[in-house]
Amino acid sequence: MVGCQRALDRSLEAATASDPATHRLLSQLYGEEKVSGAWYRHTYGELTGRHPLSASLPLLDAEQVVRRADSACPTAGEPAACSAVA
Repeated sequence: MVGCQRALDRSLEAATASDPATHRLLSQLYGEEKVSGAWYRHTYGELTGRHPLSASLPLLDAEQVVRRADSACPTAGEPAACSAVA
């Protein structure tokens, strides 16, 4: 995993300087993976007896929720990601 993390870090650094759209995407993925990773570690700890059992679920922070909502909204001239079926 260390090699993958280094490659992602290099990509994020390169995108920061030259590709704002890719930088936003990688930043979003990083944030969501941190939430998933924390939940996985906690759940694994519960299953192995290192943590007491709980009903915890991974939670996104407010900025992540806003990003997801914004990305679901169509921009001018683009169709909606999902539309109601009549």
